[in-house]
Amino acid sequence: MSENQKISVALPVDFEVIRRIIQDCSKHLASQGYSNWERYDEASINKLIYSGELFVLRDNEVAVGTVMISEYPPPFYNDYDKKMWEEPKAKAYYFTVLAVHPNYQGKGYSNTLLSFTEEYVRTSGGKYLRMTFFSANKSLESYYEKKGFSFKQSRLVPELNLTLSFGEKQVSF
Repeated sequence: MSENQKISVALPVDFEVIRRIIQDCSKHLASQGYSNWERYDEASINKLIYSGELFVLRDNEVAVGTVMISEYPPPFYNDYDKKMWEEPKAKAYYFTVLAVHPNYQGKGYSNTLLSFTEEYVRTSGGKYLRMTFFSANKSLESYYEKKGFSFKQSRLVPELNLTLSFGEKQVSF
């Protein structure tokens, strides 16, 4: 992370910039045929902010990206999902909503957010970092594989009406 970059917990005053990042990412993904981010409305974005688990990346004071890091799996995880992990009972964190505004994509900000997330998990005593992503997005799958994630399964998540892939990476030993 460069000296001009800062990652901090998102605050209510960050609502508009986070909404813009998520909505513009949603439009960008939709233009590529992926509709999995359309579920983020104002209420869900506020919920993310008030969880205290959403972070915002700024470069020269401009918000360029966001990520949510939680000790708790997303609500659509089920008992079957827990059995797929390398060590189901190991302390793990889950990340979602890793988003970089389309105007800033391709400049390494996703790497910055992912590195921050991994360090956050390590310093919080976590052993694994787990995630899901829209299974149809093969370029995203390739990105995460290059970052050391292994994929355990893909399945339809009825609550979201999406097929998601589930992955994990060991970040501490």
